[in-house]
Amino acid sequence: MIKVPRKSESRIILAFQNPQILEGVSVMTLLREIYHTHLNTHANSPIAFKKHIHQLAQDLQVEALLTDRYVNQGFSGGEKKLLEILQLNLIQPQYAILDEIDSGLDVDAIKRVTRSLQSLVTATAMGCL
Repeated sequence: MIKVPRKSESRIILAFQNPQILEGVSVMTLLREIYHTHLNTHANSPIAFKKHIHQLAQDLQVEALLTDRYVNQGFSGGEKKLLEILQLNLIQPQYAILDEIDSGLDVDAIKRVTRSLQSLVTATAMGCL
């Protein structure tokens, strides 16, 4: 399991109601860039990183194939929201601002998102609005 480094500065994530489509950018590429850029680390091998992302996806009960697609291209509203929660779990920010996080989610997905957020808040003391 990849350990998210804690830096001295605050990390904030903002999840939009309708996230942008990034044509030509795979989800895995986006997640790797987020991890390396914002967490300032290149310590993990690509294989370990991919396993970590697949574990996070499995914890959210999201298909690992989601990471092979282009960011939000052809995604349902629920898939977009679950991708944002996956990013949230990767970054483990100190604060999260979530705009209508339940938009586009069915009842089961809302439960998965809620469990994931509760777990993250408990484990990291993340503030959530």
